[in-house]
Amino acid sequence: MTIKELARRAATINIPDLKRKAVKNKEKRLVELQQKQIRQGMNAAGGFFKSYPAGYAAYKSTLSTYHAPIGVPDLFLKGNFARGIRMKLSGDDYLFDSTDLKNDKLDSKYRPFGLNSTTLPQAQVLVTNEFDQLAGKHLGLI
Repeated sequence: MTIKELARRAATINIPDLKRKAVKNKEKRLVELQQKQIRQGMNAAGGFFKSYPAGYAAYKSTLSTYHAPIGVPDLFLKGNFARGIRMKLSGDDYLFDSTDLKNDKLDSKYRPFGLNSTTLPQAQVLVTNEFDQLAGKHLGLI
């Protein structure tokens, strides 16, 4: 490929569209990062969710599905909320919610959605690598 051809291809790249496509292509992994963060009892600010009441915390700590520190909510009992987590693209942002009936109640009480300082860098690597692949293919370099 000539420099002139490479320059022509580069001029046709739509960066915002390529960014959205990269995010969309990694949707499943981004949702998994959000689910993992919630299961650990952490919010987007990097803090833990407000504690469960003592009696319920004791019960939760006996469950094999419990992954958060003792007493910290993991918002998981049967898994409906976690399985319902989805990602929606809104402009340059991707937002999370759940299709579960408890979504509004849990969101208003715990504010669980949004990646934190641990999961966000992981998401950025996933999306950046995908963007690089897409751009490379568009340019004919891959």
